[in-house]
Amino acid sequence: MVGLQDRRADLEIYLKGIQRQADILVDEQIVIEYQCSTVSVKELEQRTEDYQLAGLQVHWILGQDLRMVKGRYYLTAFQQAFIRKDADLGYYLVQYLPENNRWTMIYHITMDTANRFFAKALTFEGRVKLEAMKQAVSHIKFATLYVKRDLAFERQKQCYFYTRFKKQNKFMHDVYEQGLYLQHLPLEIGVILPTQFRAKTPALEWQYYVWVSFLRMLDIGDSFPCANVLQVFEKHIIWMPLIWKEERTALCMEYLHYLCKQGILRADGMGRYTVLKRMKEVVNEEARFLDI
Repeated sequence: MVGLQDRRADLEIYLKGIQRQADILVDEQIVIEYQCSTVSVKELEQRTEDYQLAGLQVHWILGQDLRMVKGRYYLTAFQQAFIRKDADLGYYLVQYLPENNRWTMIYHITMDTANRFFAKALTFEGRVKLEAMKQAVSHIKFATLYVKRDLAFERQKQCYFYTRFKKQNKFMHDVYEQGLYLQHLPLEIGVILPTQFRAKTPALEWQYYVWVSFLRMLDIGDSFPCANVLQVFEKHIIWMPLIWKEERTALCMEYLHYLCKQGILRADGMGRYTVLKRMKEVVNEEARFLDI
């Protein structure tokens, strides 16, 4: 047993009721788990669920160094599993490196592309008082970094990638079966949204299915409930493994919000939307710069 500020902290405590050994148990209410090695996220998720069923709060601390290149964090799929959401911190994770006795909170995490992220960082020395950490964190207010995207350029990269590496996959088969080509799809398909990193399914794929299976069939002035879109979305999405359970509809709702900002849809309240204009397919001369 060790003292943690004014709290009781027990190390390596075996919890017989759930047959789990907690790294640190604080006040017999809070479990702190420290993870250095890459293991199955499913195992971390199961351990979290077991602690929660026992009425314990769980906090995971990442013990791996984070790679940064040109102002962006490169996070592996395992490291992304430690990210959770807070009303003020946005998406964040907590890291501790024992070799330099330093705590780092990476917060306001915003996806750039693939495994690259913009974020802010708050660093503390290992012996800083808990109250000082709380005070520093309390000054943080929710914000998201605006990432300006060149949709035409991103589509060009997508066309190259799928033509070069995924020409035979089911998605490409489905596109061609509809008599379509990647370079002709509306530029509102394949948009990288802030929570896209939570999904394994690329934005180009699930947004294509939402469009071709539902939105494309609607006329201007048609109204529909978001539940109809969610049904298609959930059918075509595969999620990244996460330690904590998270609302799964947020990504789809972000897309509907994006389409509203583009003037494609109008939110009517009570979970309903109206089509203001159809998503335009790229044709003829406009598609030349997208050809591979």
